[in-house]
Amino acid sequence: MAIRYWEYEDAPLKEKLKSPSVREVAKIYFENETKAYRFALALLEVKKKGMLRLKDCDTKILPIATWKRYLDFGVQVGLLKHENNAYSFTDRYSTR
Repeated sequence: MAIRYWEYEDAPLKEKLKSPSVREVAKIYFENETKAYRFALALLEVKKKGMLRLKDCDTKILPIATWKRYLDFGVQVGLLKHENNAYSFTDRYSTR
């Protein structure tokens, strides 16, 4: 009989796991707080704008090379897609 850890978690944690925040997703990929913050910042910018081009990234916050590194990492892990020189979230679960 396999024991599943989520069967013994309390209800608030189960509800939280149904809709994780960007911060929690970033912490899964990076243990380093700075890297997790930068990745979360990149994901939030894509979420806020819908599609994000590198030329639209704020260079006062991060250099363009850093934006590109974290956005490309999002593409590599399957959270983002890069089409027509713009980054956007993947739509893997729709029935289109």
